[in-house]
Amino acid sequence: MIQNGVQLALMNFEAIKRLPFTFSVDVWDGNVTDQVTSLRCWAFATLNNVRQHAIEKLQMKDKGFELSEDYIYFYDQLEKSNKFLNRAMKMIDEPLDSPKVIGMLRNPIMDNGQWFTCADVLDKYGIVPKAFMPDAQVSGDTRYVTRLLAAKLISARFRRLCISHTGLHCCRHSSRSRYLSFFWRPSGRSLPER
Repeated sequence: MIQNGVQLALMNFEAIKRLPFTFSVDVWDGNVTDQVTSLRCWAFATLNNVRQHAIEKLQMKDKGFELSEDYIYFYDQLEKSNKFLNRAMKMIDEPLDSPKVIGMLRNPIMDNGQWFTCADVLDKYGIVPKAFMPDAQVSGDTRYVTRLLAAKLISARFRRLCISHTGLHCCRHSSRSRYLSFFWRPSGRSLPER
């Protein structure tokens, strides 16, 4: 156990050998996409299904065609940031030690999602091929970006609290759109023109 670890020591290799490796559903043989250690499995699963359907429907010759998981992830995090700021504004008069505020500040934003999360983002922002928005340097491990965004969101909440209770602009960023602008910088993306 010391050499191999608990998982290998407890594994029943005979049971693994007895598993049937025949399946009733043919799995598509397109290129494999790799989420590395990011928590974007929901985006990868959804986009792989969309990609498979698009390649078959459009009779594409290039089976290596990929859709941008970064694009979906980017807008997912933007939506989650906006949702947090909206909740923070609604709870601006709540005491800092209230369970609702403590809970909100404990996890202001997370990497993970569900297929319906992806569907909502696809519905609102569309989808692009990976060639238009390739993976960024932080794509393989999104924990850093999530921690940075969480810190910025908590900071934005406290700045708004300061403004709300003093009436003074104790920081130069006071509007929600200004708060959300910090989101664009760490992602390496530029703010789109409106």
